[in-house]
Amino acid sequence: MLMAQTDTHVFNQDNDYEPVPYSVGVVSEETGEKLWVPDILVGQKPAYGMMYYSLEQAYEYYKDYAKRAGFEVRLGQQYKSKKNKDDNLDLKYFVCSKEGTNPAPKKVGPKSKQRKHSSKRTDCKAAFRVKYVEGRGYWCYEFIEGHNHSLVNEEDSVFLVSSRDVSYTQQVFLYQASQVNLGPVKGFNLLRVIYGEYDFIGVMFLA
Repeated sequence: MLMAQTDTHVFNQDNDYEPVPYSVGVVSEETGEKLWVPDILVGQKPAYGMMYYSLEQAYEYYKDYAKRAGFEVRLGQQYKSKKNKDDNLDLKYFVCSKEGTNPAPKKVGPKSKQRKHSSKRTDCKAAFRVKYVEGRGYWCYEFIEGHNHSLVNEEDSVFLVSSRDVSYTQQVFLYQASQVNLGPVKGFNLLRVIYGEYDFIGVMFLA
């Protein structure tokens, strides 16, 4: 169970009104950990028992929710039993981009370049998990709402990757590329070759 901490308005040192935080700070009774729960209306966020026609529809729904909530979505684990002969996955996880932990830095020589991580993972447990139901689609069997890190303010959400309209198919491609040690820049460069321009894959630019 989560216990909400009240915080209705904020004033700065000049007594000027500042926007209410975009998320609600809560404390988990089970762990005592402070969590951030997006302040999103019930009808605009996933819920246990929701059905989706396809994985792509489920992904787009969660990505749209994440954009309003102020966090990034990453494709998580997936499962398919050997008995499953069609193309549908049995289980699919969509997770917060801060799920897991950053790998320990490798020992490199003085001339070797070490890749810098643009974001720090915090082992966030927020997730959206769906299960295939034959003849119906994908059913939400678990939705973990709380994040163990602060969220992006609504006015800054345009800078989220989720605002760049990368499709589910393209996300799958980038995920598969990462499994063969191709980083995001190389993955996006391959997509640019396939689609022609970065504009067609929903990104603003690559540094």
